Amino acid sequence: LGIEAPFLLTVGTRWPRKNMGLAIDAVESLSQDLPHRLLVTGNSCWGEARVGARTIATGYVSNELLCALYSAAELYLAPSRHEGFGIPVLEAWRCGTPAVCGPGGALPEVVQDPAAILPDFEVATWSGAILDLLQNPSKLRQMAERGSRRERGFT
Repeated sequence: LGIEAPFLLTVGTRWPRKNMGLAIDAVESLSQDLPHRLLVTGNSCWGEARVGARTIATGYVSNELLCALYSAAELYLAPSRHEGFGIPVLEAWRCGTPAVCGPGGALPEVVQDPAAILPDFEVATWSGAILDLLQNPSKLRQMAERGSRRERGFT
């Protein structure tokens, strides 16, 4: 795909419940001093095709490429309003990538402490949390390590 680091990642078919517009808006509102872009995988659906100037929309990607993208991302974003289980977060953790999650569906119960679970779906909350984490590499490493341990508890 020719994607240069640094980037953040969000994964899945862009159904409205996945709330990927929030991830796009949060990254768009980050300071222009940050070089980070948002990589959005999955096909668009039901009017969810919008992207921003800092967004790269890939469409569907193979499992091999998806693994490489998880591994290269600095942070995985899961802004879902409803998530059945949260397998993409576990996939991110398996690849050593820390995650930021919303309060939707089963995510808080599944991810627990290793992820940054944000209390709402407000752009300012998300962009503030992303900025805080990107400016704190040691916290990102700790989150990735805790996430990796948590992920190993699932089959």
